[in-house]
Amino acid sequence: MNDGDLEEFWYFSLNGNAGIKKTQELFHLLRQTPYLSKTY
Repeated sequence: MNDGDLEEFWYFSLNGNAGIKKTQELFHLLRQTPYLSKTY
């Protein structure tokens, strides 16, 4: 939303190794944007 903002996420060892792959896939999907880049 704001240019330059940084949001950090942490995966805790308490969650176990089973969810690491699922979490990586989620963030891969979130990285994709369905909107065109702004052109000026």
